Amino acid sequence: MAASSNIAVLVLGDLGCPDLLPVISWLRGKIIHGRLREAHRVADAIRLYPPGSSPPDLIVACQSWPDEFSAADVHALIAWQPLAQLVCCFGPWCDSDGRTRDAWPLAVRVPANESVRILEDAVRTSPAAAPSSPDGRDRWPRSPLANRRLPLTASRNELFASRFPAAETHVAWARQTLLGQTVDVESPDRAWREMMSRFLRRCGANSNGRDNVRSLQRPQPALVWDADPAEPGRIAALIEQRSA
Repeated sequence: MAASSNIAVLVLGDLGCPDLLPVISWLRGKIIHGRLREAHRVADAIRLYPPGSSPPDLIVACQSWPDEFSAADVHALIAWQPLAQLVCCFGPWCDSDGRTRDAWPLAVRVPANESVRILEDAVRTSPAAAPSSPDGRDRWPRSPLANRRLPLTASRNELFASRFPAAETHVAWARQTLLGQTVDVESPDRAWREMMSRFLRRCGANSNGRDNVRSLQRPQPALVWDADPAEPGRIAALIEQRSA
């Protein structure tokens, strides 16, 4: 892949971590030589940009293990470059950090397997990205994430709506399709059953969760079935229900 973006990017962290190599490789192939700088720690990164030098447009922190970056590191990074877009790409060892730690704002945390997609949008929609044609038009079509950069204080709901804008389309389709329909939910998991029933009712359907297949009214216009492989007999019960 030939480098094609001239925005200034700073990458932080253990750049040899196998879980994050696809992210590093993508950045090294995407950003024009000389515009990508790499550092292991926040203090090292700050020294790469002496006073008067051009600041980075995008900062990518590659976190391979919990507590690799302290809260003080994150605060120092934000205070140093408050206008730069910040993305923290974290490996699988850090999956629970959003629940057990709060050093990184939720709005900037991205799992490694989703990072390239998010970074593509960040690079493509950056105000510093150079156009490819003389008339100043963008090289690529506008991303659904364009102009939707979240504040660092964004909630989980705002984060989901920003990164998965198509979800709203699916919900709208569900509301149009299920309005006035009767949909039963069958599951031995009470919490899951009630969650699905609430969602269906929000879409305008008539829904009551059941924990016993024999309690279902026959026939059902629609049925949501929890085929939990951990529950013995679920497949046989589903076959029995379909043949009834």
